[in-house]
Amino acid sequence: MNLMGPRARHNILSAVPGAMGARDAIDPAIKVEFPADAPALYGKPGLARYRALARYMQQFDLVLSYNWGAMDGVMAHRIFAVSRPAATDSP
Repeated sequence: MNLMGPRARHNILSAVPGAMGARDAIDPAIKVEFPADAPALYGKPGLARYRALARYMQQFDLVLSYNWGAMDGVMAHRIFAVSRPAATDSP
C-alpha cells in the first residue's frame, strides 16, 4: 500500500476484528479506511452473508485478499458476481 501512495484508495477488512497490528506499518499519508459497516468476513457460511459480501465488493475496482477470511470473499464473488463488460477506451 505504501508503494501505491495517493494513487489508490484502500479499505481494509479483517476476519479477526481487532487484529490490526500491521496498521502501524501503513504510511500516515496513505488514505485508508477500516469500515465498521462492512459485512463480516467470518461466520457460518450462508447465502445471505455471501450476498452481502458480494454487494459490498461491487464498489471496488480491485479486491486483494489473503488468509482464511479471504475465502468467504472468494465464495461470495464466485456465487454472486455480476459479469461486467470489459472497459474500453473507445465509446
